[in-house]
Amino acid sequence: MSSTKLVYAVSSVGLGHAKRALLISRELKKKRADLELVWLAAPPVGEYLEAMGETLAPESRKMASLSEALEEESSDSAISDMARVVRKSATIARKNYHEIKGVVEDCDALVQDEFFETLLSALWEDNPRLPVRKIYETDYIFLSTSSKRPLSLLTIWYANRALKKAIEAQRLNLFLDEKEGLSGAELDFAESRFEFVGPVIEMAPDGSKDEIKKELGLDPGEKYLTVTVGGTATGVRLLEIARQASGQILRELGLRTLILNGPRAAQSREAQGGALELGFSTKSLALYKASECVVTQAGASTLHELSSIAAPAVIVPLANHWEQRRNAQRFSRLQGYQVLEPFSLDSRSLVQSVKRAISRRYEPREYAPNSERAASLILSAISE
Repeated sequence: MSSTKLVYAVSSVGLGHAKRALLISRELKKKRADLELVWLAAPPVGEYLEAMGETLAPESRKMASLSEALEEESSDSAISDMARVVRKSATIARKNYHEIKGVVEDCDALVQDEFFETLLSALWEDNPRLPVRKIYETDYIFLSTSSKRPLSLLTIWYANRALKKAIEAQRLNLFLDEKEGLSGAELDFAESRFEFVGPVIEMAPDGSKDEIKKELGLDPGEKYLTVTVGGTATGVRLLEIARQASGQILRELGLRTLILNGPRAAQSREAQGGALELGFSTKSLALYKASECVVTQAGASTLHELSSIAAPAVIVPLANHWEQRRNAQRFSRLQGYQVLEPFSLDSRSLVQSVKRAISRRYEPREYAPNSERAASLILSAISE
């Protein structure tokens, strides 16, 4: 059997895309030994994949990160206007596409995890030469903005029209979250165009809190609070507040604060209060399990991971970000997680929110091995 060259192209906004793509790719390799898998990903996703032992196509290093668009329009834990993010993202995606054209034109199949460089390639050039066997995977359907400005609303409408046409042109579309998170027109369209796979998350490591602490090089005699902002630098203010509150958190709650910066948020050079700076780690789920509580933004992958291990959590969603808002509301309802609005975020409100979070019990949510199902659907699609 001749080998099949599959390009796996992954969005550079956050790390949740990388984690689920990696899990699915491992299942693909188990099922098809002849599969030649090529990764395309800009920072920080490319950095994460390399840290996990994967090899990127050289063209990945020529791409700029779409995280830049989100970060440039973010201040004090709020997005200025999602329409502005969309316009800047389109500019970056178009430039990236022309850097990677040779790779995506020379493959048998293309899997795109919210990879707009190729998904929206019809906007960048006429009749793009992409493979017929194209797969799209996502955990949302359409974009939204809280702005009432006519230009912003028109931008989002146009972007969603282009997104809809692109989805309709795929051989297979996978929805990698829970169907219950959708409603109205989004749900109707998703039911007509998508296979509902469910969340794809890694399984937590075995062992007790103390055992995991030892493996991570932490003191088993201490209790920890992990503060994480994922793969972008939009949570810089959350990290600053957590550092300022770390001494009070240690005195009042007996928790040592672990700062999990992610690859794009700068690490503090000076120790503050009771905070330990961890920088970037590929072992975030182990850190969550070793902690008494986790403070996080509202990325869906992180919230599913926390739910799977029944970890107490405080969610600080990005303001004016429709997806983070929806995720925060959903997990507050499903798990009873504390939601701390970014405009209310200060040392006092953070300490009180953590105190409330650790005062109650949580039940773990069960997750199916959805990476295996996703891989089976992809292989079926590329074999047709």
